[in-house]
Amino acid sequence: MTQEPLAGAGTPGTETGGSFEVLRRRLDALGAQVRAAAEELNAARIAEYGDSRLSLLGRAHIRTAQASLGRDLVQVGDVMLFGFNVTQGLKARTELADVFALYRLTHEGGAFDVQPAALEGSFLTDPAFVRDFEELYAYYRHARLLQLEIRAGRLLAAFQIGERLSDRRVFRWDLTPDGARYLDARGERDLNPLPPFDFEWTRAGRDQEVSGRFPHLNILDTLFVETGGGTLTVKVENNTETGEGIYSEPVEERTQGLDDATFEFARVGRLILLRVLPYREKTWRGLIFDTLTGRVTREDALTRGCVQLPEEHGIVFPGGYFLPGGEHRAFEGFTSGMALERVVRSPNGEDVLFVFYDQDSGRSALLVYNLIRREVQTPISAHGDAALPDGRMVLFQAEAEPTQVHAVQVWQTPFTSDVFAAQRPPGTSFLGRLGNAELVRGVSNLLALARAAQTPEVTAAQYAALAEQARRLPDTHHWLDDEHTGGARTLLRDVTAAAEAVLDEFEKVQALRAQAAQTLADVQGAVRRRLTTLDPEGWRSLPEFVTALAELTALRARLLTVRETRSIDVGAVDALLGEVQAAHARVGGATGSYLADPAALAPFHAQLDALSAQVEAAGTTRDLAAALNDLGTLATELDVLSDLLGSLPAEDPVQRTQVVEGVSALYGRLNGVRARAEGQRRSLGSGELTARFAAQLALLAQTVTGALGTADTPEKAEEGLSRALLALEELEGQFGEHEAFLPDILARREETVEAFESRRQALLDERQRRAQGVADAADRILAGLPARAARLSDQDALNGFFSGDPLVLKLRDLTLKLTELGDSVRAGDIEARLKAARDQALRTLRDRADLEGDGGALIRLGRHRFSVNTQTLDLTLLPRGDHLALHLTGTQFMEPLRDPALDAGRAYWDVTLESESPDLSRAEFLAGEVLAAARAGQEGLTLDPLRGSTPDARAGLVATFAAARYRQGFQRGVHDHDAALILNALLPLLDAAGPLVAPPEARALAAAFW
Repeated sequence: MTQEPLAGAGTPGTETGGSFEVLRRRLDALGAQVRAAAEELNAARIAEYGDSRLSLLGRAHIRTAQASLGRDLVQVGDVMLFGFNVTQGLKARTELADVFALYRLTHEGGAFDVQPAALEGSFLTDPAFVRDFEELYAYYRHARLLQLEIRAGRLLAAFQIGERLSDRRVFRWDLTPDGARYLDARGERDLNPLPPFDFEWTRAGRDQEVSGRFPHLNILDTLFVETGGGTLTVKVENNTETGEGIYSEPVEERTQGLDDATFEFARVGRLILLRVLPYREKTWRGLIFDTLTGRVTREDALTRGCVQLPEEHGIVFPGGYFLPGGEHRAFEGFTSGMALERVVRSPNGEDVLFVFYDQDSGRSALLVYNLIRREVQTPISAHGDAALPDGRMVLFQAEAEPTQVHAVQVWQTPFTSDVFAAQRPPGTSFLGRLGNAELVRGVSNLLALARAAQTPEVTAAQYAALAEQARRLPDTHHWLDDEHTGGARTLLRDVTAAAEAVLDEFEKVQALRAQAAQTLADVQGAVRRRLTTLDPEGWRSLPEFVTALAELTALRARLLTVRETRSIDVGAVDALLGEVQAAHARVGGATGSYLADPAALAPFHAQLDALSAQVEAAGTTRDLAAALNDLGTLATELDVLSDLLGSLPAEDPVQRTQVVEGVSALYGRLNGVRARAEGQRRSLGSGELTARFAAQLALLAQTVTGALGTADTPEKAEEGLSRALLALEELEGQFGEHEAFLPDILARREETVEAFESRRQALLDERQRRAQGVADAADRILAGLPARAARLSDQDALNGFFSGDPLVLKLRDLTLKLTELGDSVRAGDIEARLKAARDQALRTLRDRADLEGDGGALIRLGRHRFSVNTQTLDLTLLPRGDHLALHLTGTQFMEPLRDPALDAGRAYWDVTLESESPDLSRAEFLAGEVLAAARAGQEGLTLDPLRGSTPDARAGLVATFAAARYRQGFQRGVHDHDAALILNALLPLLDAAGPLVAPPEARALAAAFW
């Protein structure tokens, strides 16, 4: 059997359409153009070199002196040697004339004739041969001629001398242009058969085994073969989990394993050949896997012998041939004993002759393969063939009984001798200069390309091979771009592009076809499962009939839907439809017979009684839902039954009327039960719906609250609002049909939108405030950069400043923060201003380098040098004599400032810190501040902890207190240390003084009060 590939040709109803079909039609049109160009070129070639077709010219007869069984015929020089066997009869000895005869072919008056030639003086009368011949028949009286063969320039005559065919003696002559010269009678080795194969078989071993549930052999990483499960299976996927493949056939021993069978394989061009000998079987099986089509073909003849066709065209074997792409022919009349005898190539390179010979019967089969048409002509059967130098061939057919007249046929063939072919004068035209053999190869390849482009087969391997072949041909045949070839090179480029485009689109088509195949397999399984369980003759209840009819109706609807699937096998679907329709008719007829019984509808009434009781007992809508579902199923079954009643034949009108009335009564009861169930569902559903709505609202409120709490950005607020609105829409979808719930839903929507909008606006305002603060900080840093950069004296320092200065790095961090806050415009502006400040600083530095000298202290103007004040210009207030004066730093500008308020503070003109005066040091001031804060309970200080602390702890408290007052000029480790020592001495005095620490007035008032 042959398994169709997945990507096989579709039927008219399964065309995929779309781009793939457009490209396929384009490729088909290009194939037609290539074919036309190739045929035109071939016609010109035939006109130049002539046609080489095999044709029958006529018939003739060979006459022998005695009745004999003809055995073989060969051409030796200018005569034909005819070999035959004569019944001995009363003759005491066998002579040469009883075995051999010489003839010449003549052609006169349009007819062929065979004229005898004398044996005397011929190579057959060589004394040495005559002596050996007489000895042969003297020692082996029953010897008989087996075969005449010309091989390797020698004439061989084989005689059987024993009971076995291998018991033979072979006479041999050396053939030269001067004639035949007898050698000896030891030519057995010269007549050894040719090797049955021109390639090597490889035996599969454990290296190829792949273990698994279904173990198999890995053949060239392409095929996977196994004999488990009672079948010989070939797969194209390395999947040991399934035993199914693209090809399967039974084996005789069903329990055999992978190690029990023998497997051999060989790759021949685009074919993979397999020889399989299953366990306990005597005959090898031959399989051919075509890599282009993905098909496996059974052909046992190749196991006996097989040779390759020229240029990897395929293989030929006894009885047929196989070409890549799926062309396979097997001819009748070939025996199992036939083996390849010789291969003859025509001088023009167009044809190859394969001669298969059966040594037992002496019969030959001549197969002529034409390279241009890539086909083998119908084999010609003969018992001998004499090939003349001019290509004529005389074929001899032996009769079953001895006769004196032996019929021969004269054929014209392309298999001329090399000497005869060389007599043709060389051509001077373009085709004549190329040579017939080169033209044959080119035309053959072009026609093969056209066939591949127009093939109905659809596989990825074929399109890939087509593109590769079209791309390679112009390099193989350089002359294809000549004007005499009809623009073949341009066509090949178009074919390459079209094939590649089809290959790209093919993956989609393959996926569609695989999906269609899987769909078909699924529906086939469903149909098989249903049909195998049908037994209407054994059913005893009406629901069984009704259920079966409903399922068959559903299957038919499914099949009609599947039938519209793209790339589906419409024929297979129609066959399934026919089976389902037949089953439906069968079940329908059985149903009609069953309905004739008055008790047939009783199960429906019983089911309605049970459903009615279930409705009455239902306390929740969930309980009612199950009852309503069963009521719907029952209604469907009654619909099927009602439809069936309309199609049943009316054999008994009265009986049919009773059935219809019974079904109508069932409908009435069903409608009543359903109405009660619906009313009860509405009643029960109202309370349940209210509770469910309240629960949903509570859940929504929690969701909104959680979303508001986690929304820390405006975007998250918008996202939370979207989710909340989606939940509200779902809530409205569930309860919107109840008007009582609509006001609550609308109110909750308004509240939700308002809450999220308020949160979003607050987050947006906060983000803007933060962005403004960051931008202000960046502005302050940018404002100080020019002055700081102006103090740098060289470019390296300037580059280092803008690369690693902390404030510059801080500025870059601020731009990142602005970007994170969504203010990318201001972030970009700050980056631009920073770059502008750097560029300006570089320009200023270059200008200063050109104009200034001595580190900027001098300015050069030509030959003159001028001092430059580099001090920053600031306004200060200084005491000068008895008044204050305004002074610009770096200048001699002084302007007296007269103000009575300022003059009144003359004592403080020389005071630089508020914490120190000529009479009070900063340490004393700090100790007093700490003591005052402790008395007032400020800054986290009180007197009791201050008194009870150790000196080191007290020093730490003072240092912490001083660190926050950096404007008062306290130096860490100096003033805080001294202040701690002062407190260490002062605190015991305060404890000892008691009430004396208070002013006298306070003590007097206290004494008077108490």
